[in-house]
Amino acid sequence: MPKSSCYHYLSVARNCISTFQNDEKIKLKKYMYAIRTILCCQWIVENLNQPPMHINELITVLLAEDDLKETIRRLISIKMEHPEKYLVQRSPIIEKYIADQSDDLSRKIPENFTKPEIEEFDKVFRKILDKVNI
Repeated sequence: MPKSSCYHYLSVARNCISTFQNDEKIKLKKYMYAIRTILCCQWIVENLNQPPMHINELITVLLAEDDLKETIRRLISIKMEHPEKYLVQRSPIIEKYIADQSDDLSRKIPENFTKPEIEEFDKVFRKILDKVNI
């Protein structure tokens, strides 16, 4: 269900972004939600399967070695050392990435896969049963 998942991830990212539009500092947890959901949507668009659970794998595979990747890794380190409500300074690099990716990914959302007819599953199941003589 790539289409449904992408819409979900983009919606979460946009909701997170809207909560900190006018703040100088924001909750680190909200920032990380926005980053992770954008990365998840990007993963689905590029790989047509469900994204990995760990953000480090998403970062390693999807992001180039640059200031953005370094900034996100720094936020992950901060998150590991502080409570969820910890406030961080807003980052223009991260916010530009989130906004640009949100716009770009919303144009690239893949369609959901068509479901095969149940008869196809029945045929395969019957063949398996015939092979094992049940």
